[in-house]
Amino acid sequence: MSTTTRKVLAFALKVLLSAALVALLTRKVSFAYAARHFAHLQWPPTLATILLLGLSLALSAWRWQVASLGRLALRHCLRFTWVAQLYSLILPGALSADVAKGVIMAGHHETRCGAALPASIVLDRVAGLGSLLVFGLLSCLARPDLFRLSPSLIMSVTALGALALLALPWIARAVLQRLPFAPLQALADDLNHRAWFVVLALSALIHAVNITFYWTALIAVGGGETWWHMALYTCLLNLAMLLPVSIGGIGLREQIAVGLLHHGDDASTQVAFAWLVLAVSIAHGLAGLLLQWRALPASAAALKPAQQAQA
Repeated sequence: MSTTTRKVLAFALKVLLSAALVALLTRKVSFAYAARHFAHLQWPPTLATILLLGLSLALSAWRWQVASLGRLALRHCLRFTWVAQLYSLILPGALSADVAKGVIMAGHHETRCGAALPASIVLDRVAGLGSLLVFGLLSCLARPDLFRLSPSLIMSVTALGALALLALPWIARAVLQRLPFAPLQALADDLNHRAWFVVLALSALIHAVNITFYWTALIAVGGGETWWHMALYTCLLNLAMLLPVSIGGIGLREQIAVGLLHHGDDASTQVAFAWLVLAVSIAHGLAGLLLQWRALPASAAALKPAQQAQA
């Protein structure tokens, strides 16, 4: 079986899984009622939802630029962060969008990113995932009915996780420099403690904005949850989105919303909420498509003189 065939089959399986999750949802939720909630959006929180996702992406671009130790221009980080938003809706798994972002950015000659690109993406992802887990652990305190763990244990594990994140430059330097792989050793040498603390602070701010984004989206369709309940939803959804098991989180987003946020007889509000989140994500993804499309002529023009020189 060729590599292309395997990729096509893997993609088809993920599409089928998303479709199966949606089909299961139709058995217990009225999509007609969900459409009614979606058609009667409250516009102030809807507008806030759109702006909050934009703010989250802008802060993510800033974090990525800091993680590169200033070697990547902020304007390039902003552009390719929105391009990655597009690929996160197309490719299975959030990590796939990171890979696509790196490949596309490396192909643009005007960025001149060099070896800083993969290292910055790795550091950016580690900081984001680590901060997400810390927020997720804290949010478990809001739902003791789901996680029958003592608050002291949750706080202890959260504190240890936060300390490990803060000490990551020292830990990485001690571990990576022992490995016989030059790029990893260079990554350990380049870790800047001050820059890393800024990256972590931005990560905490990004997650707070993301939680508020989901919170306002739920309010926009007539739902109501506490901010910390939405923090738990944000953590579980983002962890699920890392797995390459769906396309654009379709099916996963709705199932987690219904399973975690549904308390009454009608789960149509939670489905409408998931639809709104998807719609806002698509809107920003289309902005990424526009940025990518506008960059194509410039890339072709930059590549033409180099091809002529080689000829």
